[in-house]
Amino acid sequence: LALIVIVVVSSLAVVMARGAGLRLRAGQADTARATCRVAALGVLRAVANDLGTSYATGAPHLLTVLPDGERVGDCTVVLIGRDPSGVAQRFDLIDEAGKISVNCLIDPHGLPVPQPVKDGLFNAISALPGAPVDLAPTLKDWVDDDEVPDKNGGAERTDSTYSGANVPYAPRNAPIETVDELRLVHGVTDQLFFGEDANSNGRLDPGEDTNHDGKLTPGLRDLLTLESRDRANPPAGTPSFVNVRDRNGLRALFQKLFGQAREAELDAILQPIPPSGILSRLHLLVTLDLDDSEADTIWPYLSGPEGRLGLIDAWSCHEDVLTAAVGVTIAKSIIAARPTTRPSGPGWLTNALTAPEAAQVGVLLTSGSYQFSVDILAVRNDGSGWARLGAYIDCSAGSALVVNVRPLETQGWPLPDATPEMIRRNRTSSDVSGSLANFLTTGKH
Repeated sequence: LALIVIVVVSSLAVVMARGAGLRLRAGQADTARATCRVAALGVLRAVANDLGTSYATGAPHLLTVLPDGERVGDCTVVLIGRDPSGVAQRFDLIDEAGKISVNCLIDPHGLPVPQPVKDGLFNAISALPGAPVDLAPTLKDWVDDDEVPDKNGGAERTDSTYSGANVPYAPRNAPIETVDELRLVHGVTDQLFFGEDANSNGRLDPGEDTNHDGKLTPGLRDLLTLESRDRANPPAGTPSFVNVRDRNGLRALFQKLFGQAREAELDAILQPIPPSGILSRLHLLVTLDLDDSEADTIWPYLSGPEGRLGLIDAWSCHEDVLTAAVGVTIAKSIIAARPTTRPSGPGWLTNALTAPEAAQVGVLLTSGSYQFSVDILAVRNDGSGWARLGAYIDCSAGSALVVNVRPLETQGWPLPDATPEMIRRNRTSSDVSGSLANFLTTGKH
């Protein structure tokens, strides 16, 4: 009996100790995740500060934050970017202007979008690989404020897909507020929305090539955005933008930026061309044959018939978006000319286009982004926990407005070459140097 009692008591002690150990480890994991979330929020604040500060001198960009490894307390933080080709892993901000703006199929919030831009976005959505033939009209019907189905095959609340659902619902009939809302749109399947990028890291990883074509097929969540906008105000010291058709304004701007002699040369180039013959800002720059430095300098001061809403950034957009927007031939020329790092202006792009090409596609293209998504991965240096945080930042009005902050752990661990198990297995509490950042970005110790 004594032995039985000892065995029972010992078993209970082991069970209770094991339970206490599990609770302790769970508590440590919760603490590690909380620490990582705090670190991620700190980096988000630093990113917003960088973007707001850099706006004064040009397109917003990072100044102090290191996207490929920022040490914050006991954590290392990286920014998971998106590779336009879907091949390599990029660590950077995600330029929302590199996507097709759904809300700009209409005049969002009463802001006018020129009809050529609307038509270009509509046609680009229709030309996306794997897109149903009625995707663009259906998206337009989802955001417009009427109940009339689009002539090209859209759907309104009278469509049986909406009214006949198990739980009937209706299109928003207003600008969308999150890209995730597109999953409710008629014809948008999970496969179309998510694509092959299961862990949402912008590259093709083992096991993701479901169609076996050797390249990443992105989903609508990585190809579409709410509404991109160029900067609302010109650089400090300029009362207003100069329209590309305003010859007197252009002469004054040329002289201010480049001097009187260069102004005379540029004005002579424009003399034979009627003002209405300049179709966009890019068309003006290509027509003038400016060098890269001149094009980058003058770009922030210009406005054009294309307006400032819905334009697509030619440097950061996915190759599928660019091909859908400008066609295969012009897309190949632009892709071949893309700089490896974020450019400061459109000089590189003007070199990739001829004047007729710029006249054809310049109405839909821009340089730089003023809206960004941030995909932040924070990892505890001892490998005990991690957190993934997402946010949307709008800088178009001059300040960095952070909206829609949300956890992204449900999208999974984004770095298959450096998994949490590998970090825990190969790191110790005394090894907390910058090598963790190297391990996360390269998968090598």
